[in-house]
This record gives sequence, C-alpha cells and structure tokens, in this order.
Amino acid sequence: MVGAVLSTAWLSVLPLIPASHELYHARGRIGKFVGRYVQVCFLDPTRMEAHVVGHHIEVGTAHDSDTAARGETLYSFSPKAVVKTTIKAQMIMSEALERKGYGRWSIRHPLWRAILSQVIFQSLLWWIGGWDAVAAALAAMLVARLWVESFNYFQHYGQVRVVGAPIEKRHVWNHLKPMSRLAAFEITNHADHHLNSYQAYYQLTPHRESIRMPSVFVCFFAALIPPIWFHWIIKPALKRWDLEFANADERKLAAEQNRRAGWEDWLSRRAAA
Repeated sequence: MVGAVLSTAWLSVLPLIPASHELYHARGRIGKFVGRYVQVCFLDPTRMEAHVVGHHIEVGTAHDSDTAARGETLYSFSPKAVVKTTIKAQMIMSEALERKGYGRWSIRHPLWRAILSQVIFQSLLWWIGGWDAVAAALAAMLVARLWVESFNYFQHYGQVRVVGAPIEKRHVWNHLKPMSRLAAFEITNHADHHLNSYQAYYQLTPHRESIRMPSVFVCFFAALIPPIWFHWIIKPALKRWDLEFANADERKLAAEQNRRAGWEDWLSRRAAA
C-alpha cells in the first residue's frame, strides 16, 4: 500500500504536472478546462490562477510564493508554499469577481467548482474501491501536492528581482539535462517559458548562456540533505549569479538575503577586491 501511494503520487507529478501546466498555459478553452481539472489528482484545481496571474508576474520577488528564499530548506518551503499558493489563488479569483461586480465568494468563484470536482472524483473512487481506495488516494494526493511545490523550489531557489522590473531569462534556473527535459515536457527549459508563457513546449529555446544546473532529479535528492544542496549545488550557482548576472539593485537584495540566511558575504568581498 505504501508503494501504491508513493507511485500514484509520483504519477501525479510526472507526467501530470508538466502536461497540465502546458494545457492551462494554452489559449484554447478546452485545454484550459482539462489542465485545470486534472489537477484534482493533487488537490489543486485552482492552481492555474495562482500560477499564471501570480507566479508569472511576481517571479523572483518577495511576493512570489513559488520562489524560495536563500537559506530555506525543502522541508520548510514545501508545506508553506502549499498554503500560500492555495490562499493566493482564491484571493486572485475573488478580486477578479469584484472587478466584474460580483461578490468575492459568489457562486461564480472557481473554488466551488473545484470542491465539486473533488467530491465527484472521491465518490468515483469510493464506488470503485470503497473507503480504502479513498484513503489511499487522499494520501497519494497529499504527497503529490508537497512534491509539486518542491519542483518550484529547484526552479527558482534564491533568485531575486526588483518588484516591477522586467522579467529576463536570467531570473530563473534551467535544468537542461536530457532526462529532465524529456520527462517534464521541457518545463525545466524554463527561461524561454517565462518570457512567453503561451509558447508551446516544443518551441522553447534552451538558454545555454545561463548557469548550468544539474538534472532536476539530482537537485531533488541533494535537497533531501540540505548541507549537500547548499554547499555543492545552490551556493556556487547563486554566487556566480550574483557576481556575473545580477544588476546593482539585485545585488542589494541578494546581499540582504545572504545576511538573513547566515551565508558568507561574497558580494562585499568582491567590492573590496
């Protein structure tokens, strides 16, 4: 049963996450509908709003719940991101309803359709396998939901951007190893996607001038032991990013995050040199 729960959770991450992500970024209504409601498999049918309207505008800033701050571990980030992204999605949709003249929590709010979809899905599982099936599925969904947020941990860790500044290719990490790209519908080929989110995954151009990150799978297993993740992977990448890619305003933000994380101050040493 444990194996069934974990393998089902993994299938909700790969291939479901990159496939649903591709669909809800599409312009077509059918694609958006399917992309939204297949996310019932990891308890998040309102993710589209938080991702498209929130993350794609706020990426790299302190307002973005998908961007982990420097010093943050995978274990502290993922549960917090589950709560923050869920709340943000509801607020975005409530504000959109208000602008249209409806109540913040009117029947038009997608949250109610999301709850209905979950009730229908769980009812089908109960009909097929009883309460044991429902319990196993819910356990897998909860694990998958945490894993979904862990994916953002590696895509945006420690990146900084001034609020309102243009989003550039340098503001995300790319994982361009063949297995990462093949298994994830090019979602790890990330820079081009943030410049044009409507561009189909097979049209994305790898940003090969960027800092080369290891495979996303290597990053995941390294992050399970934070000292390995910090020392061998992310600190060297962020140090190079700060020194070679960041502008003056971003270096100030980076220096402050490094100080709060208790990391070495490589920016001051550079200025002194």
